[in-house]
Amino acid sequence: YYSCTWKVLTKVSDSSLSDDFILLEYSATDELHISTIEIGSGGITVDWGNGDVEDYGEIDGGSSYDHPAIVSKTWNDSAPRTVRITGDLIRYGDNPNRAGYPANGQKLLTSVTISGMSSLTEVEKMFWGCSTLTTVDVSNFDTSNITNMYGMFRNCISLPELDLSNFDTNKVNHTGSMFSNCPLLTNLTGVDAFDTSNVTRMPNMFKWCSSLDDLDISNWCVTSIVTAVPPFNFTLGAPVIEYDVGRVGASSFTIYRTDGTDTTIDPAQGTDPELT
Repeated sequence: YYSCTWKVLTKVSDSSLSDDFILLEYSATDELHISTIEIGSGGITVDWGNGDVEDYGEIDGGSSYDHPAIVSKTWNDSAPRTVRITGDLIRYGDNPNRAGYPANGQKLLTSVTISGMSSLTEVEKMFWGCSTLTTVDVSNFDTSNITNMYGMFRNCISLPELDLSNFDTNKVNHTGSMFSNCPLLTNLTGVDAFDTSNVTRMPNMFKWCSSLDDLDISNWCVTSIVTAVPPFNFTLGAPVIEYDVGRVGASSFTIYRTDGTDTTIDPAQGTDPELT
């Protein structure tokens, strides 16, 4: 039996931050439709720029993402937009490629900054399909209450780097496809310190990350994995991957390399195979 112990993170508040917010920058458009999924009893405020501020009340997102809550705005001209969201936001994000999806915000997003926002409990598909997103600042994002990060950065095909050093993943149980299909992602900082002890599902977490050449998950504890789907499945460039097979508590997984030299890992073998 392999037990996992993790250090508890203590957050230091920054008095210069007056409130919690999500700051979203979009390319030129004359209309925006943003999927907020679920809004708590405290409501949210959306600053659409130029002094145009609107309040939105409580919305129950239900048990699925099939009918997301959409906040929308139209303008008389097409121009770059900066939107600031504050308040009691519970869930945010969606898959912009599914049939009948009414929101266009995912595909126009170029930059995002998140500070605080501890009200968020699920960020499933938060930036899924943000194909023009190039800059992400989550250095002050409070993720301590988040349980679901499935598909958070999936299909961010223009994103070159991510620093997740401040992420508190102690409550997270789902990280499947979190970075799937990020082909330009070359620098992924902070994942080595993820607390994965409560994660039960992480299929295809790094699949199609063909530019990610160096990945250290040797401190990960994944003995809670319960799904039959392989826990990882990587598609990497020419990686040096460090991990401890004794911490893997599920079925085998495969590292798919762009040079065609694939490796299938069987945790039951009990020893680290040569991966370099």
